[in-house]
Amino acid sequence: MREDLIPAYQLKATRNEVLILDAESGETLSHIGGLSGPVAPFFDPDGSRIFVSSREDGTVRVYDGESYAPLQTIALPDHPNSFTYDAGRKALFVTIKKWRREKG
Repeated sequence: MREDLIPAYQLKATRNEVLILDAESGETLSHIGGLSGPVAPFFDPDGSRIFVSSREDGTVRVYDGESYAPLQTIALPDHPNSFTYDAGRKALFVTIKKWRREKG
């Protein structure tokens, strides 16, 4: 997939959504809502799926790369953070961040 065809993505964690922006104009094209502390949207290499880590509910949510429709929710043991992809193994790696508890 050509990078110039992929819209820009911006996290708005206070609103618990991912905004899909036009990379040139900054205009909002769409959004993915209903998230719990979204951290890192990640396109798979062919652009068919978007993975979004939701730190607060311990999930990775998978969306269709064109329609942004939800496809799957993957429950993880704790706070998922960032992604990296191994093309040779076709494996997505997710980092888990240790949550800092408030003192008090």
